[in-house]
Amino acid sequence: MISIFNWISQLDWVRRLLGIDNILYIRRMPHIRTVRAHQLALACAFFCSSAFLLYHYLFATPGIAWGWLLFGISFLFVGSLFGLLLAGIMFLFCIFCFILGLLTILIPDLHVIHNWLNFCCQLAESYVGGYLFGGFFGLFYNDLAYIHTRIFRRDQIKILFTYDPDSPIQIIKSPIAAEVPHKPVYGNARAEDWVYNYDLPSPPAKPITIVFIANPAFQDLKRITSGGIVTGYRNLFSYRDPIVDRQDLFIKTVENALSSLESNEVIGSADIWPRIRIVTIFDKTFAPPPRRKFPYPNHYCLVQSYLAGLRELDPNFGTPGGAAPVVAFDQDVAENLLDPSHMMTSAYQAMITKILGRVHITLPNGLTANQLYKQTDVIYGISAVENYDRPVAHVADWDETGASKIPVGKGVTATLNKGRNTTAGYGHHTSRFLFRHLRRLIWGSTSRTLVHQYSNNDHPGRIAINAYTADQRTFIHEFAHAISSANSAPIVDEYYDRQELRGVNPPPPPANARPPINRQRRTNPGDEIPVRFIEYNDKLYFSDRQHPTARENWRGYFPEKQDVDNECLMDRDTGRNRFDKLLSDFIYDLLMTKSNRP
Repeated sequence: MISIFNWISQLDWVRRLLGIDNILYIRRMPHIRTVRAHQLALACAFFCSSAFLLYHYLFATPGIAWGWLLFGISFLFVGSLFGLLLAGIMFLFCIFCFILGLLTILIPDLHVIHNWLNFCCQLAESYVGGYLFGGFFGLFYNDLAYIHTRIFRRDQIKILFTYDPDSPIQIIKSPIAAEVPHKPVYGNARAEDWVYNYDLPSPPAKPITIVFIANPAFQDLKRITSGGIVTGYRNLFSYRDPIVDRQDLFIKTVENALSSLESNEVIGSADIWPRIRIVTIFDKTFAPPPRRKFPYPNHYCLVQSYLAGLRELDPNFGTPGGAAPVVAFDQDVAENLLDPSHMMTSAYQAMITKILGRVHITLPNGLTANQLYKQTDVIYGISAVENYDRPVAHVADWDETGASKIPVGKGVTATLNKGRNTTAGYGHHTSRFLFRHLRRLIWGSTSRTLVHQYSNNDHPGRIAINAYTADQRTFIHEFAHAISSANSAPIVDEYYDRQELRGVNPPPPPANARPPINRQRRTNPGDEIPVRFIEYNDKLYFSDRQHPTARENWRGYFPEKQDVDNECLMDRDTGRNRFDKLLSDFIYDLLMTKSNRP
């Protein structure tokens, strides 16, 4: 939680005078039962006005109150928007009654209006009075609940990490104690007050490293419209990403990402999560001036629109004269896609080199820019552009330009075996050892060796994500893409069968990409899904024959889920989700390899 007095820390002389340091303590609070002040106010307003109507119906003027009572009860089972509409109707009706009340001076025969006027005024007063009471009560209750938690439940409040707003680059989490200098130096917090209070007997020399960067510049294509319809695109241009002016939003996004990743049963396991290093970069000096658009290129553009990425690869993409290209996933059009720029890795390397090249900025434990770059596994490029809210991830070891085939690095080998596609099963009492060797004897072995690499070859996994729309599932889903490698077995989406680019030729697949780990293809669309999916490290995994693709005209099919109540995290979002059996083992092996790299 960021202190509400954070603005004081921006005044250096006030901070020095009061002895206030500039380190923010991002805390994880226990669950606090709070109320939404506006909805409580509407509920109280409805209760007071209903009680007033009921009183008049029973004791005062039943003729007038009966119609109002039925009108109010009709809004009992609807949302607060209609409650607000009811308040507006009452307000307008009271004004109308006041105007009519003036006519009673000139028309004495309309003395009945006095009853309606008084009644409506009292009704409005009861509604407004109930609204004000509920609103103020809700606000004060939330504040009191927070104060009560800070005083009486202090042992349940944990410090997630510390953050220095004046430092453009910092390590906020690491298994190496010397890399988190703010933890033992600032404040009087006890050791048990920290969420990440690890005491690893042998911390990894080169931890798994995830970097969160506030995107300095956003790149897009200038649209050509005719009659409100996009007919083509002109040149690339870049502009300042709003995230560089919202450090509070950036910190909140990082906090949400950490909470999401550590909640996952694979990434957040006791063997993996304590061995992960988290780095943040927030430096607005790399951003262009605000409220201006600049021609391409901007060398610190980490995130762009998806169509801008296609223009980078093909200068003739989306040129005028034909139909404007449309991105679709199985006919589902998606024009709001973010995309990691092909310059993301070079821009990231240039940023950390320039930041650490400044005189007063260093990384703890003697970590150099080159060492940090070589140990980086995943980069989250965080944007706050409103028109593009769907994230995209690129797997590691993928050169988008296709200029070179990235060699396979050193690591731990694993094997994949896939026999002939068949729907025939085998009995539960059949020996798996016997079955495996019979299958190889009859069908032959179609095995291949993949390598879980220690590090990526200058091409870590890259993610473009929107700070406003990213939720818990999004951070984990995109991480699974980015941590996998095009050299071994990339992890792909399971919610669509093919990507279309209408109006243009689709770009070729990466030259160095290997078949994905979690997708197999049938010979003909709609064929029956085979029982056996794949054999990974001598362990057999079955296919998900209950997947909706079994009833659709798809070629692809996917591994069996952990249980029927949870969709795979790489599949469509239907509520509860977790990695399937194959991906759980695959990602665990991959992360364990990286956490033990020499």
